[in-house]
Amino acid sequence: MADDNSTGDKAVWGLLGLAVGAGTMYVLAKENIYRPNPVEDVEVLGTTGDVNALHYGGGVVSKQGDSDPQWMWWDEPPDSDHPEGHTYTAYWADVPDDVFEEYDWADLHALARSTGQDVDDMRAMAKSSNPLDRVSVMEAIVFFYGPIELDMYPEKYSYADLVRMWPMFA
Repeated sequence: MADDNSTGDKAVWGLLGLAVGAGTMYVLAKENIYRPNPVEDVEVLGTTGDVNALHYGGGVVSKQGDSDPQWMWWDEPPDSDHPEGHTYTAYWADVPDDVFEEYDWADLHALARSTGQDVDDMRAMAKSSNPLDRVSVMEAIVFFYGPIELDMYPEKYSYADLVRMWPMFA
């Protein structure tokens, strides 16, 4: 990762790797993704999870400038009373305008059953103008299929890193 000092953003510049398995070569690529550092133009739209996401697991839905909303989330640390020494595995995903159009492989009916929601309600939430509604559907996908289905390249952050990025959890 490189810091772009002109904006305060942290950028991941085109991770490209090759993996060989069973005689087949796979090319893995990741787009340029900007991670918010503590900069003024990051708007927190809401949080996911419990009261304090750093202690009990959860995440942040944010928007930086004119970009699309993003959701960053992580699991609960093993010791929620003392998370300061924990290294979090954090996942990032853009929040699409239509969750089921973006993740067309996700089974709407299975997700609705697993969360106890009505299929029509979940479909409406997936297209809602409110990004927090759309993130609720994305959470259901994460709980049902696993976080790696939305972000294949999770990143590691310390407690201090996350507090610096999201000071409302301090």
